[in-house]
Amino acid sequence: MLSSVQELAPHVGVAAACAALGMPRSSFYHAQQPAPPPTVCQPRPRPRMALASRAIAQAAQDAPSAPAHGAQPSGGTDHP
Repeated sequence: MLSSVQELAPHVGVAAACAALGMPRSSFYHAQQPAPPPTVCQPRPRPRMALASRAIAQAAQDAPSAPAHGAQPSGGTDHP
């Protein structure tokens, strides 16, 4: 249908050719635009945090247990 509109348009105009053949003008003009160049998808680099978080987790497993920050040793006396 596009080729029919292209043949008829120089004689009667694009609007009349599209109306006669039942093709929207927007479709005709959209088909006239050159195709955009293909996009090449690049793989995303792996975040380094994933390796660091595993190293931290491993270091935490290897370290001896220590009381939590802010925990008070039990001395038997409570201070108000």
